[in-house]
Amino acid sequence: YICFSFGVAINVAYNNQSSIPREPYTNKDQEREFYMNSILNGSDVHCIGHIRMSKHVFYELCNALRRNNLLCSTKNMSIQEQIGSHFYRSIESMHRCFHTVLQAVLKLYHILIKPSDGTIQPEIRNNYRYYPWFARDHMGFKSPKVSYSI
Repeated sequence: YICFSFGVAINVAYNNQSSIPREPYTNKDQEREFYMNSILNGSDVHCIGHIRMSKHVFYELCNALRRNNLLCSTKNMSIQEQIGSHFYRSIESMHRCFHTVLQAVLKLYHILIKPSDGTIQPEIRNNYRYYPWFARDHMGFKSPKVSYSI
């Protein structure tokens, strides 16, 4: 009878223990936010080391994508996180996010690259190292039919 009571007590204790709701060991949302803040609130060297651009350029890229409606924040991810963070997410989320950002950045070429008006910048015209490459009909070489400037 004692063994039976002991067995029932162990069974009850085990069932009560397994019904306790378990909390996640880490808060991934908080970790992602901390990671992005550590990059964007740190030095430019730290920012360049992690996302390969300075903070100023990063914010300009985010603003350009937002301003031209090429990328928007989602329920789970801000624009800054979509562009700058590829950690603390599943492989599928990273893949989808990377391709969304890539497509948005590729659409910026209409805004950033415009047909030139034919003028050559003084920095290029006055430098013998660069000017031959931008000169029209220089030394018998014809320039491309369509010229662009960045």
